[in-house]
Amino acid sequence: MKIHLVFLLSCWTIFQNAASESCPGLSEITFQEIKDTIAKTKEIDSLKSKVLQLEKEVSTLQNYVPSVIFHAQVSSGTNPVGPTKLIYDQVEINKGQAYDASSGNFTAPMSGIFYFSYSLLGQTNSLDTLVQLMKNGVAQSYIHSLLNSDQGQTASMSIILPLVRGDVVWVKLPKGITWSEWSSLNFQGFLLQRT
Repeated sequence: MKIHLVFLLSCWTIFQNAASESCPGLSEITFQEIKDTIAKTKEIDSLKSKVLQLEKEVSTLQNYVPSVIFHAQVSSGTNPVGPTKLIYDQVEINKGQAYDASSGNFTAPMSGIFYFSYSLLGQTNSLDTLVQLMKNGVAQSYIHSLLNSDQGQTASMSIILPLVRGDVVWVKLPKGITWSEWSSLNFQGFLLQRT
């Protein structure tokens, strides 16, 4: 379109006083049509620029779209006793397949900032129950339940962790007896941002 337009404009400028046969197609277009074509060309260039900007913005936003999300729970009636690693064997969501229900491990499939949450409900006869969120074998946070006999208490903890690809996160039960009825023991997380 641009080449044709430049040709016609050049032709019109050089041969404006010449016969129309010297410039094929000149007699078929008007000056207003040339102006309209130039305006449309500028508009197309502007739209192309906007499309390129939008493509860059979409690419940036894709870094914030969670491609990793999981939610798992301990089966009702299992009631793990510490010391042990908690295995959340009932997986409700596992987008990205980063959580392994057989080991209880979440393995970061990419580097990024991740959100995790886990819960605890101790047995009424477990007066001192502790769970810890572990990252590569190091405790990052914990829930500690100290109760009198025949009391119950549920609690949850959330944490945001930077992980590199291959980091492993799980929940440890160093001591106490948990109660797993009614989906009371949960472990979930998702990717907040790639890094």
